[in-house]
Amino acid sequence: MFSSRTYLYSRLEPLAFGASLIKRSKSVQNRSQTGATDTENVGRETSSMSHLKHQTTVISLLVAALLHPNSGFAKSFRELKIKHHPETSTDTPDTVVAPKKKKTRSRKKTSTSAHVDSDEFVSRAPASAKPSRSAVIETHAESPVPESPQEEETRLTKNWGGARKSLSDRGLDLSLVYKGEYTSVLSGGLRTGNEYLGNLDLRVSLDLDKSVGWKGGSLFLYGLGNHGGNPSKIVGDAQLTSNIETNADTFKLYEAWFQQFVYEERLSVLVGLHDLNSEFYVTDSSGMFLHSTFGVGLELSQTGVNGSSVFPATAPCLRLRAEPSKSFYLETALFNAHSGLVSEPHGTQVRMASGDGLLAITEAAYLRGKEDSQQLPAKYGLGYWTYTRTFDHWTSKPEGSADALQGISNGFYLLADQGITEWASVFFRYGVASTTVNRFGSSLATGFLLTGIIPHRSKDQFGFGIAQATQGNEYKDSQTAQDIAVLDSETTYELSYRINVIPGVAIQPDFQYVVHPSADPSIPNAKVGTLRFELSF
Repeated sequence: MFSSRTYLYSRLEPLAFGASLIKRSKSVQNRSQTGATDTENVGRETSSMSHLKHQTTVISLLVAALLHPNSGFAKSFRELKIKHHPETSTDTPDTVVAPKKKKTRSRKKTSTSAHVDSDEFVSRAPASAKPSRSAVIETHAESPVPESPQEEETRLTKNWGGARKSLSDRGLDLSLVYKGEYTSVLSGGLRTGNEYLGNLDLRVSLDLDKSVGWKGGSLFLYGLGNHGGNPSKIVGDAQLTSNIETNADTFKLYEAWFQQFVYEERLSVLVGLHDLNSEFYVTDSSGMFLHSTFGVGLELSQTGVNGSSVFPATAPCLRLRAEPSKSFYLETALFNAHSGLVSEPHGTQVRMASGDGLLAITEAAYLRGKEDSQQLPAKYGLGYWTYTRTFDHWTSKPEGSADALQGISNGFYLLADQGITEWASVFFRYGVASTTVNRFGSSLATGFLLTGIIPHRSKDQFGFGIAQATQGNEYKDSQTAQDIAVLDSETTYELSYRINVIPGVAIQPDFQYVVHPSADPSIPNAKVGTLRFELSF
């Protein structure tokens, strides 16, 4: 958008620069007339005539540029300006190059630390943009600690008087983030009503190279605390309108793992308690939304025993990741098929029994914009997953047998996350699961994200998304056999705006419209309003 400030600048810039060149030409002429030999004066006179000719050219272009700032005259003037002042190559004052931050491994979470530059013009980066370094290195750690006063601080408690940076220099990074949200079912659903729920994240990462000289090694601990109500119990939906909703008020050790990088950080091995969705099935542009399907598709999160090692219960894992270049990665992992204990949702529950079975998952992705910062960032990925054990078929018992039928649980997903301008991106996610043992056979999530669309609010984000989960035929047949009416799918439309108030504080008003909650024709469509706040310490 062509702002009044930019327009005024385009008018005044030629005048100011032309004046400076004219002043310089006069200065050269004055020097040529004093304190020079005859030979020098001849050269000075020639130089003076050359400057006079250049001065005439400048004035001509200056007048044309003033009258027509978007014309070829203005372009010629800017080229002349850059030729004589290459350090002033930007056309307007609206772009300020941000200082480079210290590069650290950063865990992918549904939302980032709040920060804002309300009084400054900064260059807009695509919502899905990431620092130009290996995606392997970006996995699981804390926000960068500012190296200088010019760097942006993104947390309320800032640098603790230098103590936070001192600890980081020794390899220790700490983070505390609290999210709270007030949800109101305005109409429809199972009933109208209000719920409050909160989520506390405490993360500790240790770079073993900095701390003890163990090159390429790191440790990560993640404590998770949840409390409050359950919006899904009044909305009646299956996908969940909130990605921090749990079925128990508890605090647990959510992740605890060791990671080792080798071969110039192109290969890494991770072992420990791990969140599958921190690395697999991720699109950055969908991370701002509150709805759960924008984090991981329901066709995958529904699987296994007590879920597939995603929020709020994780399982032991062995993960291998290779990244031969910054534009491609391949990762594969094995997770225990039991995530925690179904009978005990409180506290830390880790199960590793010989008959549990495993979840195997592999993902490959093409990345753009990491090696060339001038390119719009993009990610295109494909994933496949399967369990080594079987699960009960939706047809409970075959004729003449006392044993339940068994089926295989597997599936795949597609990811696309594309920057289309410096301030806009779109995403598409689609996953499929076997329907013989799983209720939902597919899920779809798509939408767009806009960053900094309001003047002087360069960090704020606005997004619209659609999330849909479709039930499998086997499940629908099993319900119909019991005279239970079912529909094909549940669809949610979400509109959200994230406001970064001050560094470390963000608020996010959100509205969702749920069509056919739980694909149950007896539940009316629901209108859900939410206000979330986030505090980063």
